[in-house]
Amino acid sequence: MTGQVAQVSGWEITSTIATASAAVIALTVVVANSLQRRADELRRRREEEARALAQARLVITATGNPGVRPLSDDASGLDGRRSVMEFPFANHGDRPVLDVYGEVWPSGVAITDRPMAVHAEVVLAGEHIPLRVQLDSAPEQVQVGAWRVRWTDADGRQWYRDRFPQEAPERFTGGPPHRY
Repeated sequence: MTGQVAQVSGWEITSTIATASAAVIALTVVVANSLQRRADELRRRREEEARALAQARLVITATGNPGVRPLSDDASGLDGRRSVMEFPFANHGDRPVLDVYGEVWPSGVAITDRPMAVHAEVVLAGEHIPLRVQLDSAPEQVQVGAWRVRWTDADGRQWYRDRFPQEAPERFTGGPPHRY
C-alpha cells in the first residue's frame, strides 16, 4: 500500500477553499465589529465629556480675580483686623452642583497645606451665592498665594477654576492650584 497517492476530486478542493474562505470572512467580520464598537465607545465618551464641559461652563465663579475686603460684621471686636475674600458663585445650569468650595492659600503657606476654605453643600440650578472665606489678617496685610473654587456636578465629576481669566473650568484631580 505504500506508494499509492490518494486522489482528490475537484469538489473536495472547492469545499476546502470555501470553508477556509468562510473562516477568514468570519474572522474579518469579528475584528471589524470589535473595532467599530471601540470607535463608537470613544465617540460616546467624547460626546459625554463635551456635554459635561458645556454644563460646567454654566457655573460662573468670578468675573475677575476675587478681591479682599474688610470683615465689617465681626462680632468678636476684631472689626477691621480681619478680612474676607469673596467668590461669586452662580449655577446657570439646569442641575444642582454639590460640594462647592472656595479655598484660599495665603502667601507663605505651602500649596500642599490645608487652605482656608468655605463650603456649600448644594447650589441649586439658577442659584447665586457668595462664597466668603474669612482671613485672619486686615485687608492691607493679606497676600494671597493661590485660590480655587471647586465643585462636583450632578454626575459626580469634579471641576475647578483657580485663575482669571480661565477659558473653561478644568477637571479636578486633586492637584494643587495655580499660583495667584
